Amino acid sequence: MNQVKINSKKCDGCGTCVKRCPEGVLGLKELSDDEITQLSFREQLTVRWKGRMRAFVQFPELCIELIINYH
Repeated sequence: MNQVKINSKKCDGCGTCVKRCPEGVLGLKELSDDEITQLSFREQLTVRWKGRMRAFVQFPELCIELIINYH
């Protein structure tokens, strides 16, 4: 089984990865105040600006292929 990891330093909660995943492995969740305070200052600004959302792995067992795109 593939292991799915989300790079939290790059995730800005835009939802593009959720929309592009054909198997529905990923989802978006709204971060609580406690979760936001645990982020770096820069991540806090990004998350608050983008609507407090963050991608997460909701169904890892559905992952059929990993495509790693570094940019």
